[in-house]
Amino acid sequence: PPSHIIGDEEIPENCLEQLEMGFPRGAQPAPLLCSVLKASGSLQQLSLDSATFASPQDFGLVLQTLKEYNLALKRLSFHDMNLADCQSEVLFLLQNLTLQEITFSFCRLFEKRPAQFLPEMVAAMKGNSTLKGLRLPGNRLGNAGLLALADVFSEDSSSSLCQLDISWSYTPKDKAGLLSDVANKARFLPRMPELTKCTKLKYSSRSFWMGVPEMSTRRLVFKLSRA
Repeated sequence: PPSHIIGDEEIPENCLEQLEMGFPRGAQPAPLLCSVLKASGSLQQLSLDSATFASPQDFGLVLQTLKEYNLALKRLSFHDMNLADCQSEVLFLLQNLTLQEITFSFCRLFEKRPAQFLPEMVAAMKGNSTLKGLRLPGNRLGNAGLLALADVFSEDSSSSLCQLDISWSYTPKDKAGLLSDVANKARFLPRMPELTKCTKLKYSSRSFWMGVPEMSTRRLVFKLSRA
């Protein structure tokens, strides 16, 4: 079968539809990963766990490869990766009109320039009519960040987002404000013309910091479902 060669590595083309990759600590060779992706043209779901790249440009090279060679990709997940310096690359992903679901789990997204990055992120999401699910657990979004994200559902938005996961994004001092955020979010949702038939806003009833140090008490997922 055809193959993609890089250095001494030969990667045969394959029919993989789902690929999950965990990485050891230390910078990963982006060209080798790109070679694997180029050989996996049928890929529909990709998960990268603990991947470290030498530079944002290397991460951008991986994303560009996905865009050019993995046209069937629908779900993309990143876990335990430091993407604080990769905000341009994150925006590039959010503008991708083929992906239906993106996960950034514990990726330190808002560690740098949150006041500038959040509006840019929201603008990218408002222009994306394909993305259905966005998961941002463990990125320390906070109350202010959640309210900023609410603008995704404003009247001038083209977004079709129907699931937003902000688990593990709060600190105990945010408990009082969280209830207010939920109410604010509920008021934003009906403003989307595409979601006029959506009547349910679901969230974990144990989201409000009951003082039990378990993951389930720190989970908050907003999910819209059509009537």
